Amino acid sequence: MKLTLVLLFSLWQPSGYPKDNLKKILELAHSNHQLFKRNQIETQRAKDEVSLLKTGFMPEISIQANLDYGNKTLTSKSGFNRWDSELKARLEQSIYNGGKEYTYFRLKKIVPNLVEYNNLIKKLDHFSKINISYFQYKKSSTNLNNLKKQIMVLEKALKEVKRRSQIGRVSKADYFSGQSQLQRLKANLLSIEEEVLFYQSELNQLLGIDFIEDKDTIISWQDYSEVPLQWKNKLQSVPQLKLLKTEIQSAQEQVNIIKSEYRPKISLQSNAYLNKRTNSVDDYDISLNLSWSLFSFGETSHKVEIEKAKLYLARAKKTEAQRNIETFYDMHIKRHSKKLTHINRLQKAVDLGKKSYLFQTSEYKKGLLSYIELSRTLDDLIDIERQLTNAINDLAMNWYSIKLFLGDTLI
Repeated sequence: MKLTLVLLFSLWQPSGYPKDNLKKILELAHSNHQLFKRNQIETQRAKDEVSLLKTGFMPEISIQANLDYGNKTLTSKSGFNRWDSELKARLEQSIYNGGKEYTYFRLKKIVPNLVEYNNLIKKLDHFSKINISYFQYKKSSTNLNNLKKQIMVLEKALKEVKRRSQIGRVSKADYFSGQSQLQRLKANLLSIEEEVLFYQSELNQLLGIDFIEDKDTIISWQDYSEVPLQWKNKLQSVPQLKLLKTEIQSAQEQVNIIKSEYRPKISLQSNAYLNKRTNSVDDYDISLNLSWSLFSFGETSHKVEIEKAKLYLARAKKTEAQRNIETFYDMHIKRHSKKLTHINRLQKAVDLGKKSYLFQTSEYKKGLLSYIELSRTLDDLIDIERQLTNAINDLAMNWYSIKLFLGDTLI
């Protein structure tokens, strides 16, 4: 019987929590998931768009050929041929486009930033999903391993209870109660196995590769107990705010582009004739062109107002986001504090539960306590340890949620 009690007590010896491998898992996702490959394409596309902006203000060189026919006015030197031709090389250069060129010069810095911050937000959002699924998986897998050990220990203990009941040392009710407890644990085992499979499948999708967890190392909740005060200083530079600030800059430049329609446009054009028309004497010509739209029936002003409305909306969105970011951060900090308190109290409950179990096993050996009463203490302790496992993983998940929210990709 002493051996049985030792086996039962081993049920509550610290089995350890799997080591936090989140960083390694995020690296796997970054290397294998299609999202990050698409982000690379988006980045390259942004670079190409910036290069395209530059080409609009570079000179254009072309070759032009004309073949003309006129039934009366067009004649050759002989006075009979009404066909004529021309071949020329043309150079066109925009000198001033209402100031639009200066706006595009600024946009070539803004567009890549928009793509960069968008991609970063997508990455952080994806990593946040992995963070949640990973620690949900951790909860289930740790509870599963603990429950398997509990079932194994209980099965050995019940063999001893059965033997003692057969010789009349304990009531058969004790044995039946133990069997009921065993079947209940096995039913719980099936439910937890389903949870493990679900979160494993979810991680497979989020990683873009089969998820394999290293279960040989342990995690300490103390690693996640501290949230440095300086973290709050990062609130003004979280990726979401950076993106919104850049969107405001982009909206302002769109207003400037439309306003450029109010100003004149100047261009230079030069032709070098390789084959001149019959009556042409110039080998080349140069022209300076000026165009200025004086009245467009309000089309330009309406376009300006539309772009201004987009600018005002972008500014309002940033103001709202700034407030929500601070609220979200404060909420997570409060949750973190409560989770630490919760873990400390659960740890005390586990320690007291172990002492209670030791005392009751002594009473059980003396015949002062039935196995049914002892098994209730067993159930309570199993439940408290499960709650402690869940609370520790929740703490780690919340800690990483804060870091990801502040823009730390963890890799």
